[in-house]
Amino acid sequence: MQNSVKSAPVAVAASEVRQLVDENPCLDLIPELRSIDDALTIMECIPDECPLEWAVTDADLQIPTFERARLAYDLVAAVRESAAERDLSSPEFRSKTISAAELINHLTNRHGHTLPAASITVTNAAPRGFFVIVPAGTGQRALRRAVERCFGTEPKSIDLRLPDGGSIRFARLPTLCIPFPANGSLRSFAKAFVARFDGAMQTRFSERARGPLHRGEQDINAAIQAFAIAANLGLLIVEQINTRDAQGGPAAVLWDTLSQFTSATGIPVLCLATPGAAAALSEQSGAISALASTSAYHIPPVEPDSELWLTLAVYLYQRHLSSLLSAEAPEWFSVCLWRATLGHTELAAKVCTHVASVLGKAGTVELSEKAFLKYADDALILERPHLNAVERLQRGGRFTATSIRRHGDWLPLRAVMRSVPGLDEQDSRKKIADVQVAGGHDD
Repeated sequence: MQNSVKSAPVAVAASEVRQLVDENPCLDLIPELRSIDDALTIMECIPDECPLEWAVTDADLQIPTFERARLAYDLVAAVRESAAERDLSSPEFRSKTISAAELINHLTNRHGHTLPAASITVTNAAPRGFFVIVPAGTGQRALRRAVERCFGTEPKSIDLRLPDGGSIRFARLPTLCIPFPANGSLRSFAKAFVARFDGAMQTRFSERARGPLHRGEQDINAAIQAFAIAANLGLLIVEQINTRDAQGGPAAVLWDTLSQFTSATGIPVLCLATPGAAAALSEQSGAISALASTSAYHIPPVEPDSELWLTLAVYLYQRHLSSLLSAEAPEWFSVCLWRATLGHTELAAKVCTHVASVLGKAGTVELSEKAFLKYADDALILERPHLNAVERLQRGGRFTATSIRRHGDWLPLRAVMRSVPGLDEQDSRKKIADVQVAGGHDD
């Protein structure tokens, strides 16, 4: 930030300079959705129809559904509400932004003493957590990319007019995406946060060998919040939250950090998690109310007889196989594609890409149902154990809680949630206590 009248801490550098403004400037940079149809439109990504500058691939393919549109609609509303709370035209909030910039820019005061990393909170901030459950292979990347296209990822500069005639420049970072770290380590998350922040804002904070990010949990939490407030972050995305990394003591600390982040700043946090990670969060009762503040969003695999699956199958055939085989997909294609992938959309694209590669290199112009399933099995050799587990569950097979957790990224949500430990009323050794009710009878 640079003040044309008096010096202010430099928080970030940003690429695009805007005209001087007097009122809350961030709201003009956030899209508005007036209906669920608008939300459906922004969540759609058909690679053949997208502008070249989007640089999309098959991994970005997304045919919008109501649940995806509901998420987009609610996210836009939350980002706008958060920007209204953090109004740069308010002197009170401007001072908080400058304080946040000072915290991340200066490790010591003028006497050389270490500056404490005091938490900088937003007055009347409301937690805005969005917890989205996306089983492995069903388009988590495509969903995240659609959200990023909606809000943007590049920082912008805002020149705000001051009452005394001067101006002050602020940065606005619309989104920042951080992967959930291995073993749920808070320090690893903080390191990734600053590295991604540097990449977006063209800063070099990650090169520092000391400072609040190298101290204890409280200092790290305060520093992360300060980075977000200084850059006027619109939305924090935490992706790749899986079963293994979301469990255990370190992960519990990180869940708590994320809940504190949105509670203190009001900045929306979008968590993209698998069913197994959802089960892990359900055991962190303190974080649930902040990270799933209204409801959870569930993006399950696609049903075989749905219009969505038929549309997807036709599109993938036309994109990858029609130039090698017949112009129209054979009658068995949609059914076989679902049998091979169990409705996991990412896997469907992977299978079609693999089959096209094999046929193209072999010069084959015919494809039988049996050959297609063989090629599909080859393409999904790494995913096959998990798909077998899903099929076994669908047939009514028995699972231990350990097995459900092992395949928790892939199994249906309700099945995974049943693995969460609870009271077993049939075994008195697992009861917390016997409850005595009025009248002297046991409950």
